[in-house]
Amino acid sequence: MSGCAENSESAPLSDSHDSLHLAVLEAAGEAIVVTDVAGNIVYVNPAFERITQYPRQLALGKNPRLLKGPSNSPKEYEELWKTISQGHIWKGTLQNRRRDGTCYVAEQTIAPVSDRSGQIVNYISVHEDVTDRKQEEITLLANEVSNALDHAEKKFSEVRREIEAARAVQERMFPQSAPEIPGFEVAGKSFPAGDTGGDFYDYFPMCDGTFAIVIGDVSGHGLGPALLMAELRAYLRALSLSIADLPKMLELTNSFLAADTQTGQCATLL
Repeated sequence: MSGCAENSESAPLSDSHDSLHLAVLEAAGEAIVVTDVAGNIVYVNPAFERITQYPRQLALGKNPRLLKGPSNSPKEYEELWKTISQGHIWKGTLQNRRRDGTCYVAEQTIAPVSDRSGQIVNYISVHEDVTDRKQEEITLLANEVSNALDHAEKKFSEVRREIEAARAVQERMFPQSAPEIPGFEVAGKSFPAGDTGGDFYDYFPMCDGTFAIVIGDVSGHGLGPALLMAELRAYLRALSLSIADLPKMLELTNSFLAADTQTGQCATLL
């Protein structure tokens, strides 16, 4: 419906339409209810009787609230009545209750019926039971959510395995034993804040015969800083094979890292 129906007399719809129009209403598959302006039912079609289980003789003279379901709020009905009493069409979904007490989901349209002067004389409601369709939609949505969760769980497992592999690789980068340096006792251990991180320590010989003990901290936590830590370690070890000048070695390391790091990332060495 796209507007108000028009009636030539202030009479129930079933009395004001010819037999063809009435036959159409009687044959409709949707439940059709006509009320007077006070909301009293003056006509229901056979589909209404079938869907609601209320026979015509019990429904006539009653208010449509006899179908009111438990989940509908008073505010919904206030908005509905305000809409149709102002001459507008209301469309929505309500929970209705059958005569036997069972509930169903009703997709409903209610429109005012006006006479030639524009005075509202009746209201006509058309609704269908869409419970099965709504249940199918819920089932489909539940399946989609379940599939999405399964996919997310699989991806999480893959990421978890990759992180564990990265952690194992990083742990192997730490010295497996401390160097023996006369006059010194050297020991070290790293405890990352997460599975992986940028903190590290290392011992390695320099090209001039001295021994370097390095403690480093790459800003941040996680895989990114861990990769930068591995790169920093590789640069230091490679440069130590040919450069004994620590300031020069750190200068070169810094220039190499500057080209590979993002703004805001840094590494501190001791």
